[in-house]
Amino acid sequence: MASSSDAVEAITLTGKEVSASIDAYLFDALYSVDGIFTKGNQMEASIVSNNKVRIADGLLINQGHFLRIKPGMYCDVPIENGTQNMKRCDCIVAQFKIDENGESHDIVVIQGTPGEQETVPSLTKDDLENGGALRQIELFRVHLNGINISGVDRIARTVNSFSDAIFYKG
Repeated sequence: MASSSDAVEAITLTGKEVSASIDAYLFDALYSVDGIFTKGNQMEASIVSNNKVRIADGLLINQGHFLRIKPGMYCDVPIENGTQNMKRCDCIVAQFKIDENGESHDIVVIQGTPGEQETVPSLTKDDLENGGALRQIELFRVHLNGINISGVDRIARTVNSFSDAIFYKG
């Protein structure tokens, strides 16, 4: 364990560099929630084909780490083929990953297992502030019935701006 003099860290001093991990720590303290902000098109999802879901522009937070789809743009997410006469549930997630190549934050699909009933795949929600290396937050569930996408449900919570949360707009 580090000594108490090593434990104290001044963050906002002239000439002090604020790292990405400190930035995320601060935003996690401010919001204390994962989800999609009420910004832009709020990452609205739409079915493009039986192999593609389109996510509109917006901003999300994942344990203080931000990810955005730029204003006026979108992200097409590929969905693997379904299986005839089977059901499947895939999760579209925001995945923050730390490995030997550094950090990455992407939108990925965690594919479910085909069966008579849908089962939601397991996700990893490591604590990034305490040595965790993988944190996946579920944004959407994609429901497949046979080879067709039968629906997309938003799972991520809505995160309001500070002004929506604490200030009166009169």
